[in-house]
Amino acid sequence: MGGSPSSEKNKVYKKEFSKYDKNRDGRMNTNELRALLRALNRNPTETSLKKMMADIDENKNGSIEYDEFVKLMNRLDGEISRELAPTFEKHDKDNSGFISADELDAVFQEMGIELTPEGLQAEIKSVDLDGDGNLSFQEFKKLIGRI
Repeated sequence: MGGSPSSEKNKVYKKEFSKYDKNRDGRMNTNELRALLRALNRNPTETSLKKMMADIDENKNGSIEYDEFVKLMNRLDGEISRELAPTFEKHDKDNSGFISADELDAVFQEMGIELTPEGLQAEIKSVDLDGDGNLSFQEFKKLIGRI
């Protein structure tokens, strides 16, 4: 699952890496990693954070360089996909492989989020890359990741 990310993902990863590399040294320390994980709705214990850092830090210099960060992000992306797949499948009532506006509204209601029809359409439009009004799994994942 490693390898190099697509050009689109690479742009996102570079932006995120720069955002959390607070001291701009080209590396992320434990505190910077913790901030990133919290932004991704992960709240690791100190022990699990140290283990994650040790697993990711391939050159064992005590920090995460960009290439190590990419591997972490790919791993986290896989975890998020596994977590969201059952929700996507549950609400994809017609098994089309896409979530319609009505199906997405049901997801939001299940999460306790009430949106107006206009608000729902705005959310869909914000991630609907092909403009078909339905969300693929990747588009759905992107939207839920922002919430």
